[in-house]
Amino acid sequence: MNRRTDGILEALGGARFRIASGLGVFALAAFDVDLTPHRYVTDAGGGRGPSFALPRFRPAAFAGVSYVFDDSRGRSR
Repeated sequence: MNRRTDGILEALGGARFRIASGLGVFALAAFDVDLTPHRYVTDAGGGRGPSFALPRFRPAAFAGVSYVFDDSRGRSR
């Protein structure tokens, strides 16, 4: 069995804002850097050429809404 491990660097950041007692919105951002870039080549017709190359820098962003259905955590009984 052939195994290979490649390293990446990743940075993450996020923010969450409460709109009401149980309602909020959030935003997340991520940025990956591939330390060993990958490039796939084909050998067709006697010549080698790149068929697919993954980007070295890969950003991502996410946004969403959150709602807490049971907000009894802060209330005393």
